[in-house]
Amino acid sequence: MPDRETEHKNEHGPAHHQAGHHHHRSTRSIAGLLGLLAAGSAMALTALPSRARDEGPGSGATVRLVSHQGGRAEPAMAAGEEPAARVASRGKSPFRLEGGVEGDTRLGVHGQGPDGVVLQQEQINGILVTRLGPGIREIDEVFTRMMALTTMPGAAYVLCYQGRLVYAAGFGYSNLEDKIPFTPYTLCEIGSVSKPVASMAILRLLDEGVRLPDSSRLAIDSHPYDILGWRAPDGSLPEELRRVTVKHALNHEMLYKHAATREEAAQALGKNINDVVVKDLHIASLKEGLAFEPGSKSQYSGVGQCVMARTTEKLTNTRFDMYLRETTFAPLGIQDAFSFNYYDIASGVLPPSYQWNAQRGEFVREEFPPPAAIGYADAVGSLVMSPLSLARFGDRFLDLYRDPVRMERMIIDNKVAPHGGYALGWIAERLEDGSFDLYHGGMIGGWRTELKTGWYGFSHVWVFNAGPDAFNIIPEPLGRPAISDDTFGKTGIPRELFPPELQNILKRLRPRLDRQRQVNLWRQAGFPD
Repeated sequence: MPDRETEHKNEHGPAHHQAGHHHHRSTRSIAGLLGLLAAGSAMALTALPSRARDEGPGSGATVRLVSHQGGRAEPAMAAGEEPAARVASRGKSPFRLEGGVEGDTRLGVHGQGPDGVVLQQEQINGILVTRLGPGIREIDEVFTRMMALTTMPGAAYVLCYQGRLVYAAGFGYSNLEDKIPFTPYTLCEIGSVSKPVASMAILRLLDEGVRLPDSSRLAIDSHPYDILGWRAPDGSLPEELRRVTVKHALNHEMLYKHAATREEAAQALGKNINDVVVKDLHIASLKEGLAFEPGSKSQYSGVGQCVMARTTEKLTNTRFDMYLRETTFAPLGIQDAFSFNYYDIASGVLPPSYQWNAQRGEFVREEFPPPAAIGYADAVGSLVMSPLSLARFGDRFLDLYRDPVRMERMIIDNKVAPHGGYALGWIAERLEDGSFDLYHGGMIGGWRTELKTGWYGFSHVWVFNAGPDAFNIIPEPLGRPAISDDTFGKTGIPRELFPPELQNILKRLRPRLDRQRQVNLWRQAGFPD
């Protein structure tokens, strides 16, 4: 059952993404970049001013960009001028800043940010930075230095600490051709990060104690194939499929021996290929059974999440993307998320991703192919949302449950191995203090995404719209005591760009953020606090 994602086994985290050739495509020499960093250090280290008190969201609020290149704000645009915002996402922005920088502050399905949100822009190390609220110098430097070296088109980083939004910025452009800035509100394809999002929605059914047809309640050891009542085209169901549980499905502990293609499903079921739906792909895959006994090992795929999405639809009588919207996104204040496989308009709404074209010596747009079947990958890899919305989910998803502590323990207690591994849609990682954090990575087209939560009080999201090797370095200066020799070697990034003061950044930030408890940008970002 193919989808748009590349090799699943490479999506778990930054170190597992496929290699690129970033060191051949830099338009700026290393020596030149180091000179730029030295010459521009005074500007780069200058803190951004805080947002004025009278610029908060509201029915009469305005939307504007503030340029710090020349210190002069652009004219405000009334919040009701919706056509201008809608036009901006499909072409050049109606805003123009000094230095020829074009920008737009709104983004939803059609625009570049919610009414009333004020974004600030500046150039750091030659890279456009579009941020919400104040900057954090070390984070600004890490992202802009890496992007300046590689000429990567665009990226975003959002950081939360102890439930507070403390940093949100976009870097470069979401649309190279029209020079539309990448912002914290830019819609992004999150790839396999869809899996933990979907899995946490599925666990709402366990939390609510939903009744099964036999009057029992759904549990972690319930059998989805019994609930679905699926049978192969010849009416059979291999016995090992009857033994699959909810836990097996969400932990990648089951896998079809052969996943039927759209063409094979159409032939097996006597359907026109254009009429094949998600259920048909599964039905056509059942006859050959599983590749291994469920629960005997864990092998990454999207089959289990997809089975549980169909189970959710059966139990709730609601299409899965609508169920996600009602039970997960709406309670957290997330309004821009959707599954692109249900909407023909997606290819005209989403910003492009990019791949490096060695022959042309430039980044080129990644094509947007059609889905394998309408709705396919809705729980696997087709979710779209802004970096801010994804960070909101990672920061607050436990609030979805009646007993957050119990649900957190359920996730950790059902991981596949004592030290960590897959954990009901996440990957669990044991920390130095014995606790666990949860994370997941995603690759789809040129998009690269990571969501991590529970790491010493931090949750974060990073997104890139292209995938050269250099982005692999981002987790190391943020979360490790020192960047490894292996990382410098694989990425081709010179050590001079990341001195000791730009390593172990998040742990160094903790005392500062503990003192700055008043810093919380969630309300400013347009989310309920």
